[in-house]
Amino acid sequence: DVYKRQTLSTDIPSVTLSLTSKTENSIFVSGTITDEGGATIQTRGFVYKLYTEGINAPTLTDGTSVAGENDENDNFVGVIKENILPETAYIIRAYATNSDHKTGYSQPMTVTTNQLQVPSLTTRDASDLTAYSAMLHATFLSDNGFKVTERGFCYSAESQTPTIAVSYTHLRAHETLS
Repeated sequence: DVYKRQTLSTDIPSVTLSLTSKTENSIFVSGTITDEGGATIQTRGFVYKLYTEGINAPTLTDGTSVAGENDENDNFVGVIKENILPETAYIIRAYATNSDHKTGYSQPMTVTTNQLQVPSLTTRDASDLTAYSAMLHATFLSDNGFKVTERGFCYSAESQTPTIAVSYTHLRAHETLS
């Protein structure tokens, strides 16, 4: 008896990518699998890397991946937030891998994160200077859309531009530092 075997061939999955929203440090994306490639989808998600002119689109081999979470409409969603910087461009693709270990990618999308939102304020020269104290003055102008959770003054004997990483004093409204 002669037996004939027919091998079924599968293709790579087809995937699309959509931008849901973005902030200064996160990119919210969704993907849709438009064709499973003839086999069951095993994994899905997003892959990204820093964008520079002429760079190749990211893959699972050379990009950072984020797993996709299924939503109620057979789509998958994800939040890209690891090592994301304000006002920086990233190139992103959705991906899906089927049970035949074939991975399909969406068309790449370049997304630039939003500008860092920081409060606006003005300062004046210190007054009432003594050997051990000074009166510091600042006027809060705007929260720029974000809740202000802390306020105070940074100071340093060594630096012209001190930061809270070195020395600072946390103040409540109308409080003085001495």
